[in-house]
Amino acid sequence: MIDQRLKKEIQKIISLKPVTLISNGKDGVHCITVDRIKFLDENRIIIKDTYMRKTLKNIKENNNVSLNIWGAEKDKDHEYEVCGKARHFKSGKLFEKIKKECEEEGMPCKGIIVFTIEKIERI
Repeated sequence: MIDQRLKKEIQKIISLKPVTLISNGKDGVHCITVDRIKFLDENRIIIKDTYMRKTLKNIKENNNVSLNIWGAEKDKDHEYEVCGKARHFKSGKLFEKIKKECEEEGMPCKGIIVFTIEKIERI
């Protein structure tokens, strides 16, 4: 069960700052910084694929991924690990909607990653 209090904390942070997406494939661990991510619904996050290569390769090999999120509030540092499963999409209604948003921002959109949250921990 996902701790709703922690989920609210990370929702606030990811709306304001970049986070680290961590994937692991045959060639090892890969970490990238992603921003402009948002919650799709209660347990799914949308990550825009603008220039990803190794991350997508890793997701195809192993769809277990995590986000490392750091936030500071009133002299307190908080770090979170959000674990879950990722799927990459290059078509469909949701992809077309996100692609349009990217184009309006002047960014390319090669696909989207739908990240389904399984666990949130404060670390």
